[in-house]
This record gives sequence, C-alpha cells and structure tokens, in this order.
Amino acid sequence: MIVSIDWMRMNFRYFNQKYFEGFLPDPHFGISRSRTRLGSMTLAKTRLGGRIITHDFTIKVTTYYDMTEKQAQSIVLHEMIHYDIAYRGLRDTSAHGVLFRKKMKELNMLGNWGIDVTSSIKDWKVADWVKMRQKKHQLTAFVILVIHLTSDKLFISRANPKFVKSLERKLNSEPSVIAHEWYVSNLKEFEQYPQVRSLRGRQLAKAELQRLLPGMKALQFENK
Repeated sequence: MIVSIDWMRMNFRYFNQKYFEGFLPDPHFGISRSRTRLGSMTLAKTRLGGRIITHDFTIKVTTYYDMTEKQAQSIVLHEMIHYDIAYRGLRDTSAHGVLFRKKMKELNMLGNWGIDVTSSIKDWKVADWVKMRQKKHQLTAFVILVIHLTSDKLFISRANPKFVKSLERKLNSEPSVIAHEWYVSNLKEFEQYPQVRSLRGRQLAKAELQRLLPGMKALQFENK
C-alpha cells in the first residue's frame, strides 16, 4: 500500500483512542518522498510572554515504499510517540530516550507492532512511482557541450537539444573558442545543470573533465 493523508488521519484517530487515551488533537498530516527517513514529527515554537509555545505539529510518512499496512502503521505509531511526548511538554533524555522507549515497549507488547528506533529497509518494496522515475532517469540522455577557450579555460554546459545547431553556429564564429566537443551522457550529476540555450556554462578543471569522460559518449555533429 501507498500511504495517503486520509489513511494517516484514520489510523491516527484509531491509535489515539486505543493507546493515547484520546488525548492528542489531530496534527497536520503530510507525505514525503524520502528514501531513508520513513517518518517524521515536526513542530513550531513561538515565544509568548516569556513562555515557549509549541504548535503546528506535523506527522509525515514517506511514499517511497510500497509498504504493508502494518509497516505503515508502525511508522505512524513511532511518530505518535514523539508527538505525545512533545505535546505533553515532557523532556526525554534524548530523541529516542527513556520516555520514548518506555512507550515503544508498551505498544509493542500490546500489539506486536515492531516499533523500533531504527528500521531496516533492506527488503522493502519500492513504490511503482519510484521505479518509473528511476527508469526515466536511466533512459535520459543529456546533451553536453565542452568548450575550450584561448585562455586555456574549460567550460561545460548541458545544452537544450533544440538549440544544438544554433549553438554550433555560434561556436564556429566565436574567436575565443579554440575547440569544442559534444557528448551525450546519462550521468545523474548533469540533472543539476541548467539546460542552456546560449554559450554559457560552468568552468571545469581538466582533471574533473577526465573524471567525467568515462560516462560521456562523443557526439559527432555535422554543421549544415
């Protein structure tokens, strides 16, 4: 199953009555796409009249994994323990200190929930949307331009494929450019590069270019 806001709200209210005496008001609910952080409980603090007021409690659960319902419920309960401690204004010995572990042990004994301070995700099933995104990234080929200037400086750009021909014409008429090469690459780090339409890019050290080259395939471009 993939966690939804409605599912979180329904389970929160059920667990609130069953394990927390109905004491906890509904927090904000949210979903994340985190691979490593399965859930989180956050809050805001405001100083008012010499006192610190806690508010805007938010519980989030990741949608990165296609979890069993019990796995997802365990995450919600984990975050509810954090919420309970914070909402009651209690101070634990650490993030997963004495108070947290006491409540965790109690809930695990009552419902065999398997709540823990850390979770192994080794055999967890990745959600379909993640697989689709990973497949898309694997198929993505970026058009990369390396420019050598008369000043002996190197620049690298991720070019908009629609503007390759116009960039090629500009390169051939630019006196400061002594050489340039086109490549295609699906290196993930090129995702962070802006897709340019003009002759601009990031300065690159020669050693860095040598590091990137194994993941780049030369593209032969004929100017017509």
